[in-house]
Amino acid sequence: MKRFLFIGLIAIAVGWFFLLDPFRHQPPEPTVIIENREVKVYRGTYSWSGMFRGETADAKAEAVDLVKGDPSTRTNPDDRLTIRFEDGPAPKSVAIV
Repeated sequence: MKRFLFIGLIAIAVGWFFLLDPFRHQPPEPTVIIENREVKVYRGTYSWSGMFRGETADAKAEAVDLVKGDPSTRTNPDDRLTIRFEDGPAPKSVAIV
């Protein structure tokens, strides 16, 4: 009985370890909401490091080319911006340029 309990606890610990996704080498996709409207997000150049691995990637195109042809989202300077990371670990800092 104790052996099955021990094996079960080990299985739960291993599952929890992989649930935290320490092997991720790309940042999670954020959900961006401006005044209750979800806004499409584009991944540009980024640096990301996980527990075992890191990556710095340049975007395949310039920022202007990434959004070319997509409609823009008009906002006011006093609009509320919310950034959520629901899948994976949240970054320590976010830069909006």
